[in-house]
Amino acid sequence: MAGLTKVVLALFSVGGQAAKFDCASYVSTCKGTAKYQAYGMCDSTAVVNSVTNATGMACRSTHLALVNKSDAASAVLHCPHAAPDATAPCAVEKLKAFDCSLYTSTCSGVAGYQAYSNCASTVGVNGANGMACRIQHLAAATKDAAAALLHCPHAAPDATAPCAAEKLKAFDCALYASTCKDATGYEAYNDCANTILANGANGMACRTHHLAMVAKPNASTSHCPHLQFNAKGPCASQTLKTFDGALYTKTCQNVTNYTAYVNVAGVVAANMGGMQCRIYHLSVAATSVANAAIHCKHAAPKAQAPCATETLKAAPVEAGTGAALTSAGFEGAVPKFCLWALIHALVSAHA
Repeated sequence: MAGLTKVVLALFSVGGQAAKFDCASYVSTCKGTAKYQAYGMCDSTAVVNSVTNATGMACRSTHLALVNKSDAASAVLHCPHAAPDATAPCAVEKLKAFDCSLYTSTCSGVAGYQAYSNCASTVGVNGANGMACRIQHLAAATKDAAAALLHCPHAAPDATAPCAAEKLKAFDCALYASTCKDATGYEAYNDCANTILANGANGMACRTHHLAMVAKPNASTSHCPHLQFNAKGPCASQTLKTFDGALYTKTCQNVTNYTAYVNVAGVVAANMGGMQCRIYHLSVAATSVANAAIHCKHAAPKAQAPCATETLKAAPVEAGTGAALTSAGFEGAVPKFCLWALIHALVSAHA
């Protein structure tokens, strides 16, 4: 009778719209069970998924209420039904997902708007549980213009507080290497860690999503080309950042001991994927004058640590000169007018 009573009470509370999903009870009841799955930001999930909604959290709430805290077996049985990725019979109860179209239409006109580089992939790899706070604040942003101004930054890729703690999944360098190293045409990242720092979760969302699919048991490695720096297939359009010569000049030209790149476009072309440490430190340098003083030397042609080990390949021969520029574009080189003067003097001396 006790079990039946709990079922009746649980269903009654759902039907009467009594309370949202009890996040605290879920943690205290289920965290000790095997395969326990935590909610990323449970309060946000509970706000946007009504327990009275058949596609919300009604089933989860019912099964959570059925757990007898003095009976470990009942927790083992029912906690998986109350989890974010709920098992049957609650598997059909889908939590609300982030709405990419709604985000664009609601927030694209707001000052400081930040677009998702590949929103579908971000949603695919993070799921409703991984974007719960953003989902809640996006819903709040739709109320009016003032609400959009307030809440859109919380729903952005680089979300501000209170959603700043909700980190989107980043590309996993070690998983990529272990999953794809034996695949045909495998290409290793020159500097995977700094590639992630420079591009962020938003800039590598497609690669991260496809890596999650490829890494599944018995999955085909034919998708590995989608994950490399110069990605193929569906991720080809998500181009990773390259060194920005104009930004380097603008940011660093007034910094003590500034050194310019010569033929920076040629240097970048010769080092696609190979300037990741410089790219990251340049992005930090560009945030403030104080940071420029610290980080410009890491982004320079002859970079200081931690980028000193990032050796640059020689730039292509500059059209019309017949002379190749050095690997750093300027590093150790003589300016061209001096070089020609030197050549002319040598020729004249042997004439």
